[in-house]
Amino acid sequence: MVGTGDILKFLAQGFFYPDNEEFIEKGSSALLGLAQDLKISLPQVDKIPTLLEHQSEFVRLFMAAPGGVPAPPYASYYINSQKLLFQEGLEQVMEYYQKAGLEPASKSEPPDHLSLELALASHMIDSGHFALLDDFLHNHLLLWYPKFEKKLFNAGPSWWFKLLGQVTGKLLKQISSMEGGSYEKA
Repeated sequence: MVGTGDILKFLAQGFFYPDNEEFIEKGSSALLGLAQDLKISLPQVDKIPTLLEHQSEFVRLFMAAPGGVPAPPYASYYINSQKLLFQEGLEQVMEYYQKAGLEPASKSEPPDHLSLELALASHMIDSGHFALLDDFLHNHLLLWYPKFEKKLFNAGPSWWFKLLGQVTGKLLKQISSMEGGSYEKA
């Protein structure tokens, strides 16, 4: 049985720059299965994206596009009223890393990148920091994730990224409504 921490790790990997065709292929099946488990309407899937198609869509949605980045995956963008990176949201999440006894896992992305925040939530579950997880979800991640999700959907993403956003949002809401010990079995 796959635990909630493992699912969050998978979702975290989905929001990192794709560099592995096998992850896209196997991840597509896993994503569709999670969506079904969470009772999310399944999209029409004509084909699994190639690595190049997936990378192009990732760049368009999260890194660079004409007119600006449609869905920046950084807490500081949504928490800071001026939409500046490396500001308030980053400072908040650094406090959670410290309370969890961690350093951010990536040197290539800021610590408030969505993928790193999902990995942090996974660590909190796996290490039994349930009160910290509850605080993190209610006072940080769920304050900005719905805004990110809306921007993602408004950008007209591929079925893969749309479903990734939906599954992540629904799972985070589900986890946030649970009692401590049951986090492991979402």
